[in-house]
Amino acid sequence: MESVGVRSRPTWIRGEAFIDGDEIVLVESAAERYSAFDSEHSLRLLVDLGNLAKVGQIVKREKTLGCQVTDARRAVEFSKDHGFLWHGPRQLGSGVFRENLEKWCVAGIELTVTTAMYAKIKEGQEEPEPSAEPIRRYLRMWRDAGLFKHISLPDDDNDLLEYACIQLAERISRGMADCTPTFSAACGLLKDGIKVGGAGDFRFGNDPNSLVGAANYQLASLVSRKKLVRECEECKEMFIPEDPRQRYHPKCGARKRQRERRQKLKAESSL
Repeated sequence: MESVGVRSRPTWIRGEAFIDGDEIVLVESAAERYSAFDSEHSLRLLVDLGNLAKVGQIVKREKTLGCQVTDARRAVEFSKDHGFLWHGPRQLGSGVFRENLEKWCVAGIELTVTTAMYAKIKEGQEEPEPSAEPIRRYLRMWRDAGLFKHISLPDDDNDLLEYACIQLAERISRGMADCTPTFSAACGLLKDGIKVGGAGDFRFGNDPNSLVGAANYQLASLVSRKKLVRECEECKEMFIPEDPRQRYHPKCGARKRQRERRQKLKAESSL
């Protein structure tokens, strides 16, 4: 069999973009190819893609949920950091770097729901007496909103947890539908022109055809390793805590402490 030789790690395209009606358009002449999907980038991608839900507000469609775009600036910033969701290196030169903003928002909502499902399952397991109540409340909320319109939630806690775990796995699997698993010798991979590793070192990875697939793959990795994902108690966005006791983004935690300090000083000065 002919050797494939040394090859680069998967890449994606990112760069400046602008809004044109209900679409976001990449300035292809200024786009850059970057080495994507390493663990550090994938964690940022997972959080940032979920936060694309904030591009708009949720609206009910006839058969599903949609999104009314209200803050396209988030999409422009996302394009600078990560690129477009479904257009990557394969589309360079085609002149079709346009994507629908509502679809970006819906992709963010779908990933946020999936990530929060996992966070609520873990939250119940962390309680002194393991409980299905956090995930029960969360599924009821979305059922009432119309996302899980036809579900019947089991009354038994264990049955509900099993049901939620199966739904979580199916949602992540659908999100990874366009991913291609890879297994490579590290000495046959380049990152920034340098070999990733030496002989005897191997990498099991993923070559996604979209950023949606890449984010779901990263979420699957976190879930399978039972890593924590939480909703920040200050800004309500999802984040990956570095410490099990962490309840806020670092910036949100600092903001909360500053606010509480100002309130304390104000209370003391009024005495």
